[in-house]
Amino acid sequence: MTIQTLSSTPDSTLAPFVQSFWMLENTSDKDIEATVLPDGMVDFFIFRTGTGPYEFALKGVETAPSPVIIVPETKMFAIGFKPLAVEYIFHTQITDILDQAQPIHDPYWRSEEHTSEL
Repeated sequence: MTIQTLSSTPDSTLAPFVQSFWMLENTSDKDIEATVLPDGMVDFFIFRTGTGPYEFALKGVETAPSPVIIVPETKMFAIGFKPLAVEYIFHTQITDILDQAQPIHDPYWRSEEHTSEL
């Protein structure tokens, strides 16, 4: 099992809105089972598997632990937002994404010009 992780806290200018920045990568050739624990944050994800396109999603506050499978060659970057910041920045009600992910299909985020730089 090979999982690489990094995390960082924001500076004081972002601290009112952001709890943390983090990255996770499965560099192995095997699925890795894990459990996501509730942390009270809403995560904005940028992720891809292998050489596939980057995808974007907003994951709501978790209310219970949930099992996940991290497939081989997954790269995932996230910003852990404080709940009220999500309503302000993304214009999304927290209750609309509780315990679920909302894909982001905005053409700006899906642009090859932008995703190739990540």
